Amino acid sequence: MPRLVAIRAPAGYGKTTYLLKQGGRYLAFLPGEGSPEDLVRALWWALRREEPGGSPHRALRELLTLLGDEEVHLAVDDVHHLTSEAGDYLLSLLHYAPGVRLTVAGRDLTSLRFLPRLVADGVAQVIEADDLVRLTGWCPQFLDREVEARLEAMPPEERQALLRLAGVPLWREGDLHEVGLTYHTLTVVHGLPVQRANGVYWPHEVLQSALVARAPTEVLVANARRLAEKHPPLAARLYLQAGVAEAALPLLLRQAEEWVSEGLWSEVVSWLEALPSLEGLEPLRGIFALALLETGQVERALRLAGIQDDCFSLVTRGIAAFRRGDFKRALALAKQASQSPSWTPVGAILAERVALAARLALNESKDALLQEARELLARAEIYPGQALMVRSFILHLLPSGSKYGEALTGFQKALEGRSPVRAASFLSVMVESSFLEANKGNPSLLHQTLGHAVRYREVATIARPALPYAYKLEASLRAYLGDLDEAASLLEKAREESLSLGATSVWAFATELLLEVYLAQGKLQEAARALSELEQVHLTHNLPAPYLHRALLQLRMGQDLERVREDLAQAVELGGENAIVARTLMGLPADPTGKPFALLSLRLLGLEAWPKRVLSLRDRKLYTLDGAYPLNEVELRILLALLLSPATADELAERVYGNPAKVGAVHTAVHRLRQRAPILSRHGTRYALESCRLDLALNIEAARQVPTLLPLELRAYFPGDCPVCLEWYETLLLQAKAVVREWLAKGVRIPGAELLDPEDPEYLEALSNAPAVEMLREGHVWR
Repeated sequence: MPRLVAIRAPAGYGKTTYLLKQGGRYLAFLPGEGSPEDLVRALWWALRREEPGGSPHRALRELLTLLGDEEVHLAVDDVHHLTSEAGDYLLSLLHYAPGVRLTVAGRDLTSLRFLPRLVADGVAQVIEADDLVRLTGWCPQFLDREVEARLEAMPPEERQALLRLAGVPLWREGDLHEVGLTYHTLTVVHGLPVQRANGVYWPHEVLQSALVARAPTEVLVANARRLAEKHPPLAARLYLQAGVAEAALPLLLRQAEEWVSEGLWSEVVSWLEALPSLEGLEPLRGIFALALLETGQVERALRLAGIQDDCFSLVTRGIAAFRRGDFKRALALAKQASQSPSWTPVGAILAERVALAARLALNESKDALLQEARELLARAEIYPGQALMVRSFILHLLPSGSKYGEALTGFQKALEGRSPVRAASFLSVMVESSFLEANKGNPSLLHQTLGHAVRYREVATIARPALPYAYKLEASLRAYLGDLDEAASLLEKAREESLSLGATSVWAFATELLLEVYLAQGKLQEAARALSELEQVHLTHNLPAPYLHRALLQLRMGQDLERVREDLAQAVELGGENAIVARTLMGLPADPTGKPFALLSLRLLGLEAWPKRVLSLRDRKLYTLDGAYPLNEVELRILLALLLSPATADELAERVYGNPAKVGAVHTAVHRLRQRAPILSRHGTRYALESCRLDLALNIEAARQVPTLLPLELRAYFPGDCPVCLEWYETLLLQAKAVVREWLAKGVRIPGAELLDPEDPEYLEALSNAPAVEMLREGHVWR
């Protein structure tokens, strides 16, 4: 029998009746009260008759520990009121409490987003409306008409007594006794849909709606007051139904601002969209607009935010301006929001966050912004969600070597909060910092961070939206530490979880890293399969083309090397971590300190980036991190000479021309170089080219890890036969031949290696190329 039976049917099909007949501990949910906190509270009460403490994921983990292998059957009604996050928490019971069975029912099952996978795995069964009819023999009814008819048939005094309970979501024995009614009278005599479980009576939603529609205003207001403390969403709806919007507004604002402070935008949207109208609730418009913006409904959000100039409407317009790159407009709107008469503490924090981000984008001093951000953090601490956002902004202002402590604090506070997904961004910064420290020769931070990543994965197994990030970050650390098999296993899990959640960016990262791990393991077939998946998702989900990873695979397989350089150039254009790796492969300057995940890729590939200047013989340019300077032949020769060692103008004339009398030409070229950019430095009478390397030398070094990177036709890259060109050529030729011999010793033959020196018989014999040796003996050069 499946451990989860999920019933999906409209009202009137007998879902609750069937559910109660299955036995088990019954719990149900009310409109607007289906958050993870509500679910965990209901589970604790149903299973332990206690109130939970701490954040939802901590309380649920504690409950799971208490349950152990205890056999429990839970009957969960009205799951259509649960949020998706709460649905994840509910389904986690199946994973971590082996004795738990679930029977759930709802008008829809969209909150159970992992249900299809459970069905595919044989863990769950879905009972649809027609299946339920066959199982129960129940004749579906138009419940609204039936309820109206039965209410109309009741004696007037009993109907009036029942109306006194209008809007109260569940009734206790005392409630019925107070109005002079009994469960038997309501269900057996009058046939009204009221269920009984755990000593509590649950009127069907259709019956509730009918009672609210018939009840006089004074009853609705009285019951709203009764519900206001424990059930503010229901109380607000009753006030609105009674036409008392001014009483509903404080309840709605309080709940909405609480969700806004935590960044729970979907909850705000679903809650406010359920209201019949916002008439009389104008202060909510800005909050609604902001929630719409943050859930991707940009046009609708801006239409609503343009109606009035309250604090939240202005913040909404400011965020939209920032995202389209209009930073000055964003700053102006944020300042206006801070001065709005409708100012609220949460709105003010949001406005200041927008203003700080806009000022950073406008290149204001980071030191001044950091001080202001820390002051804002102190004020935001009473709103944990907003405090996390401010702390995240502070990380952008800190230098790369000073982020770990701040990120660790944010990580720990996020785990204490209600949404562990937010801990992922802080853990990611911790991982980046540990890569930077390891690159400096201090690996201890890697092991410390791995402990935090393992802990995060344990938390994320309950808070499922965090799981792809947890797998991805733990896999990254394990890959850096050389545990490639475990890293590959975690990356496969990250890919599976991210697809279930539609997190294609996480899937793409995990697949790219998995491909690199396969290459490090020498698993070319698996790497080719990963590349094929990347290319397919690039087409279907409009993700960037996998230029770098296509080039990596082709380099390893020795295929289409012309295409490789084109792909690497495209990867450089796209920017990001992949651009760092591509620049390194191309022999260009690359600084991974600003993109630390590139250090992981470089480590897996066995490469090391050169972050300073590169003299390129291929392109006849001097490259820096900021740009490139084209060179003519004389300038190129002079820089080649200075790469060997600092020199006077006379010495440069000798190296470049083989003629000291050419010193005038050298002075002219050097003067031109120094005018264009700070390329050369001068020490007395000597010129120097500092912190610079030759692209071909970098290529030869990289070929020790990726043999197809070896430049074979070295001579063709040099500008003529000047003394310095010949000296460099001989040096590079010796290095390149050494690389070829290293690979031969490993049993790997580099295609076309004969082209390096087809006139060296000893070298050709080492390559076991008998035809080339024979041709050389006959006075011909092998081509």
